[in-house]
Amino acid sequence: MKKAGKKTKEETNAAEYLVGIGSSAGGLEALQALLKNIKGDTSSIAFVIAQHVSPTYKSQLVELLSRQTEMPTSDAVDGVIPLGGNIYITPPDRDIAFADKTFLLTKPHSGHGPRPSVDHFFTSLAASFGPKSIGIVLSGTGSDGAQGVQAIKQAGGVVIVQDPETAKYNGMPASAIETRMADVIADPEKIGVKLVEWCHIGSAGMKGITHKTDDLPDGDALAQIMHLLSEHTGTDFSRYKPATIGRRLQKRLAMLGLESIEEYLEICHSKPDEIEALFTTILIGVTYFFRDEESFEALREQLSKRLSPGQEKVRIWIAGCASGEEAYSIAILVADILGDGFRGTDVQIFATDLDENALNRARKGQYPEASLDNVPDRLKEKFFIARKNSYEIVPAIRSMVLFSRHDVTNNPPFLKLDLISCRNLLIYFGQELQQHVLPLFHYALKPDGLLFLGKSETIGAFSDLFETQVNAHKIYARKGGGNPYAGRLMSFRPNVPSLGVRRQRTSQEYSLGDMVKDTLYHGFDHPYVVVNSSMEVLEVFGDTSGLLSIRPGVMNGNLVSLIDPRFELELRSLLTQAVKGNSATSGNLHRITDDGEYLRFSIKPVLYSGTKDALYIVIFERLQLEGALVTSSEGSETAATIREKELEAELRSTREHLQNYIEELETSTEELQSLNEELQSTNEEMQSSNEELETSNEELQSTNEELQIAYTELRTITDEMERSQERLEASEANLKAVLNNTLQAFVLLDRGYKIVIRNEIAKAFLEGISGQKMDEERLVIDYLPSEVIEPFHAAFARCLAGQPSGEERSIEHADGVVHWYQIQFNPVFGEDEMVQGVSFAMLDITDRKMIEIALDNQKQFNQLILNSAQIGICLTDIQGNIVQVNDGYCKLFGYNENELLGRPFTMLLPSGMREYAARLHTRFLAGETEESAGEWEVLRKDGATLYVMTSAGRLQRQDGSLYKVTTVIDITAQKQAEEERNRLFNVSLDLMCIMRYDGFFQHLNPSWINTMGYSYDRLSSQSLVEFVHPDDRKVTLDFLQSLIEKPDAPTTFENRCITADGSERWLSWNMVVVAPQRLIYAVARDVTDARRYETLLRDTQQVAKVGGWELDLGTNNTSWTDEVYRIY
Repeated sequence: MKKAGKKTKEETNAAEYLVGIGSSAGGLEALQALLKNIKGDTSSIAFVIAQHVSPTYKSQLVELLSRQTEMPTSDAVDGVIPLGGNIYITPPDRDIAFADKTFLLTKPHSGHGPRPSVDHFFTSLAASFGPKSIGIVLSGTGSDGAQGVQAIKQAGGVVIVQDPETAKYNGMPASAIETRMADVIADPEKIGVKLVEWCHIGSAGMKGITHKTDDLPDGDALAQIMHLLSEHTGTDFSRYKPATIGRRLQKRLAMLGLESIEEYLEICHSKPDEIEALFTTILIGVTYFFRDEESFEALREQLSKRLSPGQEKVRIWIAGCASGEEAYSIAILVADILGDGFRGTDVQIFATDLDENALNRARKGQYPEASLDNVPDRLKEKFFIARKNSYEIVPAIRSMVLFSRHDVTNNPPFLKLDLISCRNLLIYFGQELQQHVLPLFHYALKPDGLLFLGKSETIGAFSDLFETQVNAHKIYARKGGGNPYAGRLMSFRPNVPSLGVRRQRTSQEYSLGDMVKDTLYHGFDHPYVVVNSSMEVLEVFGDTSGLLSIRPGVMNGNLVSLIDPRFELELRSLLTQAVKGNSATSGNLHRITDDGEYLRFSIKPVLYSGTKDALYIVIFERLQLEGALVTSSEGSETAATIREKELEAELRSTREHLQNYIEELETSTEELQSLNEELQSTNEEMQSSNEELETSNEELQSTNEELQIAYTELRTITDEMERSQERLEASEANLKAVLNNTLQAFVLLDRGYKIVIRNEIAKAFLEGISGQKMDEERLVIDYLPSEVIEPFHAAFARCLAGQPSGEERSIEHADGVVHWYQIQFNPVFGEDEMVQGVSFAMLDITDRKMIEIALDNQKQFNQLILNSAQIGICLTDIQGNIVQVNDGYCKLFGYNENELLGRPFTMLLPSGMREYAARLHTRFLAGETEESAGEWEVLRKDGATLYVMTSAGRLQRQDGSLYKVTTVIDITAQKQAEEERNRLFNVSLDLMCIMRYDGFFQHLNPSWINTMGYSYDRLSSQSLVEFVHPDDRKVTLDFLQSLIEKPDAPTTFENRCITADGSERWLSWNMVVVAPQRLIYAVARDVTDARRYETLLRDTQQVAKVGGWELDLGTNNTSWTDEVYRIY
């Protein structure tokens, strides 16, 4: 027992850091390169390798990898503490994990999928070693390890991935990189060189480096990096907090071992993937379910006030959803609040983020177990499906959430929302971005809608837009009324990154065409507006006061909402045509004044604006056409007639526009319905196909990995064949040592019986048999006794013909002791497939043979006992077939043994009892019931009926098979005697009974019921004394006690008993005790009338003065009347 406060040697040398390495196909080369290049002090670091291997393949990884490093390399052992400076290999067909920082090796739960599971390994590694865990993903097919690196990252550990370009199979590295959790992507050689340094830096070390400066110094290199980043992602990072960008850049520089921002810029130019890595570093995606449990409980309370079962629609926006944990958490929260009726509510949750890879992971809905630590068990059981090493969101919750790429600073918001969750996103925005985003959220929310922010975030100066609900957990509600910052939403534009200052063109650079264009532009008289494809007004030129106006209510920048209502329908139709065809269009003339001024709308696409964010110019053409519509030939028409024609033309135009609009709506509706049906059908087919493909892919992946590993190891073994040849002589010597260390004699003979090679046991056997010393020149038959030579010749000849043979034989040794040998002859074939010799083996089995003979004798003795028994004994198997019987059983039923063996025992029962007996047999052997001794009616072979008493027991043999042992005793004569006794009982007028020593009746005849008037049950349930007259009870008990103490002689006495009607009856008893059975056989006669007659006679004699006497012949006692005494 170790003393308290002192550590064992293993605990003292226990690893502080643990590097977990996951690999599959092609992983051997990567592992060798990595281990070969490890530099530095590894005394505090343990390395554990989880390499996919076949469960039945004998891996040689320990031997192969130990040649690449001086660190001790061995298989991991269950329950052992990993020591620093050691390398451990996961054994085949085992999953590896940790329990209290000791190895935990378990059998894989599933027969499919990669083994060992890297995801399971990494998840346990993160839970046990936290920030001191390092996960490395090397070459391999499939995606094993992708979920595990997320767990390591959430625990604060370091994730390192092999560069897919250097991996023989890039499936596992690519899947790990897609999670955006990789701190380093490099080739195995570089990982080995820098690994020790990266272990000690870790996530905490990153903070130690970055705390030296909050951000990087401004300069051209930084500006270029920001330009490359914004250009690559389409996101403007210029308004993010400089300190945030600086810390992320410092982390990248530290992980790459760079000293200056200029060096990093060169890497960004030479390796475009580095920009993506920087983008991943900036977008920290570490999250988990129900992060900040108290905040979610506060949100539940607020949502419960606003949501109710049966609600028609719920709309929620999760901005910055990362890999989806928060989006699914809120979906689960809403479903839990709505209860079982949530499927009847149209719940729409829009989850958006900039990171497309994170969104792809979110759409899969699969998460490592570590992400679910804060999920209550009841929610986990209801809304998650347990998979191997992970959990999957149930389809009902996944269908509620729509994941989409969206830039909250640039793209339009979702509208009419009940809740916006934007947690831990605003902390990365600069002041300008925050002042844009918060009014945007107000605009998107419904009245009284909720805004859910992170603990370090606040609404700032926008208290006029939001009302605080729970300040501690940053939950706010939208205030009613308009948004005074609506104009800012329309004017906000992301910065366009630029690397230089645009040069001003001089007048000398203008061409004639340019000068004409500028002249037309500056001389253009008509007012116009510029709109986007959503008809939102972006810019206004000229005087539009008579045409555009702001209506009361919430600010709306849509052109159709701002135009004079008279022109709303036509303008909408013209804009729809222009956007749909991306072409110019114009409308009809409209009189707008009485002095002949007309208006016409003309719409043209803005050149070079592109198709994604196309812009359009809407021109309001004001035309003076006074007198132009009325010719001199039509002067007779009045102004009213002209006005009517104008109105009719306008009405026709309006109807045409309306009809076109209706047709477009109907067509769009039909197309959407058809598209929706097709999408639903396609989605179902794709889901079914995806499940089949996933299953097939897992099986193919597992098979391919096993083949690749086997191929790699075989190739390595082939390379060593030449070196193995040099060790052949030593192996032969070892073989001889093994042959000499066995209990079996081996002799190799040529075709002429000459001994070619033999072991020492063979020499001892042959010398013991012959009594002669071994001479290598003599033949083997010279050492055999004469009675063995002939069968030896025959077996040798068969072996030379290619037929192996063997036998067991007793051979008398020279000292007169008989030994038993197991002898085996096997042919030895040459390259020409001809028999060149014979392998002759002998094993001394004397002890085993003696045991077999003793067992056979015991078996015969047991059978003799069975056959001599006077009762029948039968052994039946679990199917009810007879396996063994003794002679007594055969005599009882009149069959011979062969007629019974293999037949069902129910053949000996009447047909009506066979099915019942078979059920009892099955239940008895299954242990469901115990079979007590019982009476059965059976049939002999001659058809005669017998009554037997049976008892049974269970027998379980070493192979696990169950049998029933049944003993049978013929009780036919006993049954007949009982029937005779019962007939006597039933016809006797006397009261006959059998009593136990305690006075309770065991059997009664009908005379008891007739005489006493009680039922049979009443009489059987009470002691005799209960029916005796109270005055006679003591004498009765004394009589019974004396009778039991002296049972030899029959005894009589009389007492009174109380009948059912309350009257008294005198009974005269005659009893006999059967001591072995503790029973009393009794006959009682009702002497009530006799005693009454006797009393009457005595009274008569008294009156007549006549003397008399009575002689009792049974007792020889004489009684006298009083008159006789008086006379004499």
